[in-house]
Amino acid sequence: MPAPYPPEFRRRAVDLARQPGASVARVAKDLGISESGLRRWLNQDGRDTGPREGTSTSPAGRPPADSAVRTRSADLDLGTALGPGVVERYGTTAVAVLITALVTWWLTRRGCD
Repeated sequence: MPAPYPPEFRRRAVDLARQPGASVARVAKDLGISESGLRRWLNQDGRDTGPREGTSTSPAGRPPADSAVRTRSADLDLGTALGPGVVERYGTTAVAVLITALVTWWLTRRGCD
């Protein structure tokens, strides 16, 4: 596996690709990097600087790992969401653990680790 490019190189490549009239393919070719790699950097930069809360990979912008789950589960009526009898059968704690595991799995699959 090749060594990763320095962060400054990545930032400059992203800035070049975001210039008006620039194409990702042309910038990647000019810099001698793969187009898919540059697209990944662009996507990551969009997540790091984008307006969507909770998707940043920078430590300062990242909320605590379980805060989203806690916020959503506080507003969730488990009996309504899961159907009648599920909470009574398995218990609130077991259902909360299951929901946490599913949300964590889903976020990991989406790259929101």
